[in-house]
Amino acid sequence: MRGRDAAVAAAVTVWSLAVAAAFIHVPGYWWDETATIIMAGKPWEGFLATLRGVDAVHAAYYAGMRLWTGALGVSPLATRLPSALAVAGTSLVLLQLGRATLSGRAGVIAGVLYPLIPAVAWAAGEARSFALSALLAAAIVLALVRALADPRPWRWALLAVTIALAGWLFVFTVLLLPAALLLVTPAQWRRHRRALAVSVTAGLVGVLPLLGYALRQRAQVGWIPEYGWRDLMWGAAVEQYFRGSLPVAAVAWLALLLGAVLVWWSHPDSRRPLLAFAAGVVLPTLVLLASGPVLGTSYYWGRYLVFTAPALAMVAAIVLNRVTTPWAVATLGVVLVAASGPTLRERLDPLSKSSWLFAAETVAARAEPGDAMIAFSNHMTAARVIHEELASLPLLNETITPAVAAHEVVPSVGGPLEDVVVPNDVQVVWYFSDAHSRSLGLGNTGADAAILAAQGFRTVWASAPTGSQDLVITLLRR
Repeated sequence: MRGRDAAVAAAVTVWSLAVAAAFIHVPGYWWDETATIIMAGKPWEGFLATLRGVDAVHAAYYAGMRLWTGALGVSPLATRLPSALAVAGTSLVLLQLGRATLSGRAGVIAGVLYPLIPAVAWAAGEARSFALSALLAAAIVLALVRALADPRPWRWALLAVTIALAGWLFVFTVLLLPAALLLVTPAQWRRHRRALAVSVTAGLVGVLPLLGYALRQRAQVGWIPEYGWRDLMWGAAVEQYFRGSLPVAAVAWLALLLGAVLVWWSHPDSRRPLLAFAAGVVLPTLVLLASGPVLGTSYYWGRYLVFTAPALAMVAAIVLNRVTTPWAVATLGVVLVAASGPTLRERLDPLSKSSWLFAAETVAARAEPGDAMIAFSNHMTAARVIHEELASLPLLNETITPAVAAHEVVPSVGGPLEDVVVPNDVQVVWYFSDAHSRSLGLGNTGADAAILAAQGFRTVWASAPTGSQDLVITLLRR
């Protein structure tokens, strides 16, 4: 890499890392991230036993996080940093991919825009595998392009390994392959069809063991609702990349569509990459959208398609690379900056992911030895893994035994109170009612207060709904 190219690559990577990592340490953890921390902290025997029952599709990520947290410890910054680094790494890959398929300018545009996509800005601050899966999705395409340009055996082997790694990190990532193969010209198909077939097949075969576990554990995604087509279209068009902002999504899609049509008709040399990267956005989305009606089990959830965000960045880069009208460039740039703003601002709010910090601080300030707690959904009880203040309070309505918890991702769950008898030595009960519990028909403060009143407890204090979970804390005393 020449000096100027290296300087550009460094600048794009630093920019992306700065956007991706800014303030990711501020928000408290939430349930999904706690699953990562639980698995990263399990002994190997319990780790493997858990994966045989649930979460096999996350095995590679959990194993990597075991090593990472073993070296750097567990903190919001330490556990989220791999995602931020992955976003920066993806910007670097997009820079190289743009240079290889279009121009250096296109690569710079893609790398700069990528961390501003709202779904990417969100994934950068998550202790989950989404940002890493996007990195490997982009790496598959770059490995393919470089193998076609320099078809030495080790490059085809690298393509196969990248496909396998991407599949093990997040099995849906391989849905990008048909779109990536659209970059192959007819002449390249004739020259390299055997190497292509062997590399792609070898990579997919490497994912088969994981796919078997994933199919056996498919009931684990039973929580995904069976949405109607109207809701699915809203999810794909507005939620998936733009996190629910209809004005931003409408302007962005309109600008991309008009720009893509203009590029298609005025720049024939850009048609193949435009088609391939647009397919990288559309095809995986359509497959997951159709999973519910076709398979009877819906796999569509917006965050599951973060791995297609690099393709979206490349489509935007192709448009901006060819459409040089200043107003068009400025419009799309402003749209993406505006779109990412709310997600980036969320990082300044400690309670934007969950209300756990509020719960922990309240208990730390007011609880006394001998107090106990009541909570319900694992979206609340999992806070006990993170916050010692909450873990110090016995969970009176616990439904999971220690033996079962040792082999589960969920460490504790609270059940209904009808059969709960508060021990006589407990004089104070902390009652936590969060939005998720209430949506499940649990955490009904009024009804549960009546149950506890029959055992001699009365409400002496209650908080206002607080944080992203609308958590209400009620203090009851005998």
